[in-house]
Amino acid sequence: MIRILMFLLALVVAAALITLISNMSGYVEGRAFGFEIYWPVSVVVGMVLIGAMGLIGLTIFAKDLAALPEKLRRKRADMRREKGLVALTRGLEAVAAGDPGDAQRHARTAKAMLEDPNLTRLLTAQAAALAGEEAEATQAFSAMLEAPETEFLGLRGLYAQALAKGDMQAAKDYAERAFRLRPGAKWAFDSVYQLSVERAAWGDAREAIKSAARHGIAADDVARRRQAVLLTASAYTAHDSDDDVTALTEAEAALKLEPAFTPAATLAAQLLHQRGKDGKAMKLIETAWEKSPHPALAKAASRILEDNDLAARRKKLRRLAGLNPHHKESKFLLAAQFIEEEEWQQAREIIEPMLEENSNARMLQAMAEIMKNLYGEAKAAPWLVKAATAPQDHILGADGAFHITTAGWQRLLEEYGEHQRLSPPPIEELSTGIDRTEILRLTAPPEEVVPGPEKLVPANEPAPQDDGHGPEPSLSAVTPETPAREEEPAQEKPGDAIAPPADFVVPEKDEA
Repeated sequence: MIRILMFLLALVVAAALITLISNMSGYVEGRAFGFEIYWPVSVVVGMVLIGAMGLIGLTIFAKDLAALPEKLRRKRADMRREKGLVALTRGLEAVAAGDPGDAQRHARTAKAMLEDPNLTRLLTAQAAALAGEEAEATQAFSAMLEAPETEFLGLRGLYAQALAKGDMQAAKDYAERAFRLRPGAKWAFDSVYQLSVERAAWGDAREAIKSAARHGIAADDVARRRQAVLLTASAYTAHDSDDDVTALTEAEAALKLEPAFTPAATLAAQLLHQRGKDGKAMKLIETAWEKSPHPALAKAASRILEDNDLAARRKKLRRLAGLNPHHKESKFLLAAQFIEEEEWQQAREIIEPMLEENSNARMLQAMAEIMKNLYGEAKAAPWLVKAATAPQDHILGADGAFHITTAGWQRLLEEYGEHQRLSPPPIEELSTGIDRTEILRLTAPPEEVVPGPEKLVPANEPAPQDDGHGPEPSLSAVTPETPAREEEPAQEKPGDAIAPPADFVVPEKDEA
């Protein structure tokens, strides 16, 4: 539409110009080289305009003719570049398909057609690596480090080669350099983080986590929990090296991030107790217990309060249990306190309902202790048998201490960082509860043993001699106070025998 308007406008201007020239009056008279001219002004103006337009056209033609070789050269270069880019694309496809021969062929074509080596170095390096030519691949990846636009890709290639060779230090150096270039690159963060964790370099892993959180690679809550685990791992490492000052600093830093992280709370409370700061230690335990009760916290509290008098100890432990009263560890803490105070019946009332839901070795041993003190060793024996075969608590630190290896910390980083738990759930859920009927049977008071009547020997019979084998067994015991009645025999009780008359004679068996 615009072109049509421009064409119409040009026609209007040309028509106006022609009209203007044709209306010019007068003549142009002149003499030159023996010639005389006497032309109308309109003719002269028209000839001047035509001459100017012809000169302009001739100039344009000459310019285009002079530029023709450059245009042809540029066209050939564009065609070569197009062929090179096609070869580059096909080569990358071959690399993705795992065809080293095709990839190298296209890489040579792209290298010949494309003048910029940065475009072909990546394909050349990947094709060489795919074909197993490590030296050529290393050379190509190293050459990529010279250009800022390909340095990151070159570092990734060299990192992959170092990993394949098992050179962890070189791999870490390449990954850290790539991470500094692009902190938002997830593969660089994952590499730095994993290599640091595998080397137990907890500080380096923590710095990587911080940077990832700043650049949005890791979620804030996951990054916070992982930092807490890494600080706690550093604290335990320092504690094992007898550097308790650093251990306490790191543990307290971990608790600022995750106040309920049990390993950190347990270690910090222990170190504070050693310094005589029992109040602060109990505050840490109470904070952790309120959110996540744990056997290790209970044992740490017991150690801290062991020098307190019984009343103060009872008050503080019951307050601790009351922070999360419905949790099984809070209930067990109360039961343990009753056992310590020898309040056996109260402890039994707490433990029995827990056994119906889930019975583990700790609960069964506690029940054995209760039965022993209520009814004696015989009633405790079945509970001890059950405790010996019962499953142990699968949670980390159930025995009250944390002895975590490097591999254990690596697993804990994933479990607590991703799922906020100390250990993975069991593969198979086992029902370890005890039936209520069996609990009642095993906790029933023992039956009172009624002593049997003594055996009396008639006066006209000699007393039996002891031949060294003990007294002969008797069918019954006869007492003068219990006369035999034929019409109403006495009710037999377990353990008692029917008393025969004094002149009762045991009949001899007939021989077959």
